[in-house]
Amino acid sequence: MIDLTCIYSWLLLLPTKVDDTSPLIQYAPAGVWGDSSHSDPFWQSYSNGTFHPTNYTGATATLTFNGSAVYLYGAFRGNHDQYSVTLDGTTTVKNGYSNGEKFQQLMFSATNLNNVQHQLVLKNTYTTTGPSWVDVDYILVTSGDGDAT
Repeated sequence: MIDLTCIYSWLLLLPTKVDDTSPLIQYAPAGVWGDSSHSDPFWQSYSNGTFHPTNYTGATATLTFNGSAVYLYGAFRGNHDQYSVTLDGTTTVKNGYSNGEKFQQLMFSATNLNNVQHQLVLKNTYTTTGPSWVDVDYILVTSGDGDAT
């Protein structure tokens, strides 16, 4: 006999993928985020061949979600630099620079969250003298705690 409780518990933790093209992600200010530029020779390296890039300092991408974990994915590239991620008012500073082209990279994650509403804000905070890029590929949100009882 198969123990369905174990399978059901695993299904409770399946993440929901929020692609960069989803209207659930709010990009601001208007007009400073690109939408999957096919002039980028690596556009097909992004999940589904889509991404939202910006080189505007202070530009934000915001997702409000209910869940117990969140994972933000984008690229690390030579023309990328510092960015920050704020989750529920707590800010973490990261750097997306890479000597090589790296796609579908984990830019930020938070787990063991209370399964309530949260706000995730990605912000371009580059420190270089010229504009540097940050992009959104997709965000995974996990809801539940895996407890089938």
